[in-house]
Amino acid sequence: MVPIDENEKLLLQHILQCGGAFLEAHKEFYPFGMAMGYDFEIYTIAASDGNEFPNSQDLISLLEKILSSGINEGNYLLCAICYDIYLKETINGMERKRDAIKICFIANDHKNEVVLPYIFTSEGIIFE
Repeated sequence: MVPIDENEKLLLQHILQCGGAFLEAHKEFYPFGMAMGYDFEIYTIAASDGNEFPNSQDLISLLEKILSSGINEGNYLLCAICYDIYLKETINGMERKRDAIKICFIANDHKNEVVLPYIFTSEGIIFE
């Protein structure tokens, strides 16, 4: 991963607010996208394949297509896709899963990603 730039940091703040709200309300969420216009306005972008309970990978593919088109057509400065994942860790020979979110940034000249583990606390979600 390349260090994130200022625009990615700004978009990340909005993603964490939105993703955090989904996690607090439902303990999980379907993949969603966000886009930053050239005026630095932030837009939330959802995708649907028409199914009540869609496959997450199908939504990710659909969001990649939608957001990449928006970037290529000059509609957005920066886009991102956020989804809920599990990280596998091995500690002292014991494997465990950790909750995390993955954010994939898409810009005209580069792609980048961030993975942030999170925990549920009595005060809410804490991203690590």
